Amino acid sequence: MRFFSCVLVLLTAVLLGGVFFSCMTKTVWADDSYVRDSGNLFSDDEERKIEEICEKYREENGMNVFVLTVNNSDVGGSDDYDTQKYIEDYSDAVYQGQDAIGLIINMDIRYFYMDIRGDNALAVYTDSRQDVLYGKISSQLKQVNYYKAVEEMVSLADKYAKEGPGEASGTEDFGVTHTELLASIAIAVIVSSIILAVMISAHHEKKMAVGAQDYIPKGGFQLSGQRDVFVRQYVTKTSKETRSSGGGTTTHRSSSGSSHSGRGGHF
Repeated sequence: MRFFSCVLVLLTAVLLGGVFFSCMTKTVWADDSYVRDSGNLFSDDEERKIEEICEKYREENGMNVFVLTVNNSDVGGSDDYDTQKYIEDYSDAVYQGQDAIGLIINMDIRYFYMDIRGDNALAVYTDSRQDVLYGKISSQLKQVNYYKAVEEMVSLADKYAKEGPGEASGTEDFGVTHTELLASIAIAVIVSSIILAVMISAHHEKKMAVGAQDYIPKGGFQLSGQRDVFVRQYVTKTSKETRSSGGGTTTHRSSSGSSHSGRGGHF
């Protein structure tokens, strides 16, 4: 009887110890994958392709790129900041001391956030370049093209990484298809033609004067006198334009104290 009591006490101690240490232990993520698809947005083939392009990006640029899809239960809340904080904590834990650019997609609140950490990454992905990346990602997510959003993000991130620190050129391709381009041109031509036709029609309705006499009232006119009267004085001031250097990357601190930057929004 005493033996069984000792066993029971030992088992109780082990269980209580396990509960205690599980409460004290911080979440640990595996770092052997560039994709964590908890939201099940990608097929197996798409996930494999994302792994490949992320690995190629790392090998060629010396920086990491990763993708997380989550739900509210994963990030511990339904606020936008819960999702942002999750990817920042993840990046700090998995890529500590490294450069990384990551994308998180929370389908419960249809919110995404692009996170950037590391001195080199922060220098490359300036605010203007982040704006372009944000536009590409947002456009594809709104069209339910989740894989395409990741593919275009990594492709443009790779282009910027190879160019080095700098600003967006303004000539980036936003993924407009050939059909969409032709449709836009056709609409522009049709609208321009309608406006031109209306202007020509209105012009023809007016009778053009053929000589100066057409502007003289019947019976003529006589100039009886003239004088100069001062009415008012105008002073126009033009401010001298000053240019700001601008550019750069806006940063903030994560919960662990690391410098981060990023963009986020709903889709």
